[in-house]
Amino acid sequence: SLLIGTIRGNAAAVFRNNHRVACALSAKVGYCNHSCAPNCSASVDADGKCVLTATTSVTKDEELTISYVDANQPVEQRRAILQEHYEFRCECVKCVKDS
Repeated sequence: SLLIGTIRGNAAAVFRNNHRVACALSAKVGYCNHSCAPNCSASVDADGKCVLTATTSVTKDEELTISYVDANQPVEQRRAILQEHYEFRCECVKCVKDS
């Protein structure tokens, strides 16, 4: 359904001790687009708040991106997951380079 797709497309995984234990919805994280070479990471802190952290230097007006998948996977595997779950083919810099 449309609602399930919207939630699934905007949820962030919550990990505890390297195990996925839940997912969280955040308007801030939901505004981030995907890149396999992201400049931010999304996480949930000990208080249950979604946190967006820059992982590289970000310039003024630069788009904030997170990776929706494990960016260490092979390019075709990343693209297959993104197509299946988010309905787009990734053409980010990393995917183009890895192709």
